[in-house]
Amino acid sequence: ADIRPDRLCVQLQDLLALKSDDLLCPDDCAHICVADAQNLSNFFKQRNPNVYYRGIHAKSRSLGIWALTVKECELAFAKLRHGGAFIFRFGWRGIGEGTSDVHPSGEKVSPDLLQRYLQEEEWYKALTHWLFAVLKSMFTILRPFKSEYVHQ
Repeated sequence: ADIRPDRLCVQLQDLLALKSDDLLCPDDCAHICVADAQNLSNFFKQRNPNVYYRGIHAKSRSLGIWALTVKECELAFAKLRHGGAFIFRFGWRGIGEGTSDVHPSGEKVSPDLLQRYLQEEEWYKALTHWLFAVLKSMFTILRPFKSEYVHQ
């Protein structure tokens, strides 16, 4: 594995404000793009109430996550070479068949959080199907990966 500084590009910026031309690498040049965007407005709220996130905000946390996911795809697809690989983190939050107030980890889910998930279920599922249909149309091979550890 030949990883030289001139072959790796990391840019720490407000993702939602970026356009493809703002990225340091040219279009159609990347063999692999890794996307793991974080909603920093949530991060700042947890750390210090006196420090404010000054980037672009979404109307809700769920919409912010989807805005970041779509933006990751937009930027990655502009930079990827034909046949390149795209690795991204995606979490399915759907309730699915039957309503359960117990998280897969065994932890009890608060009624308020469960109610919010139920309200989001229909549009979240529709967007998930749309996203994976787009990915299926663009890539020959799709491989899911599930970590052995819970990330949230």
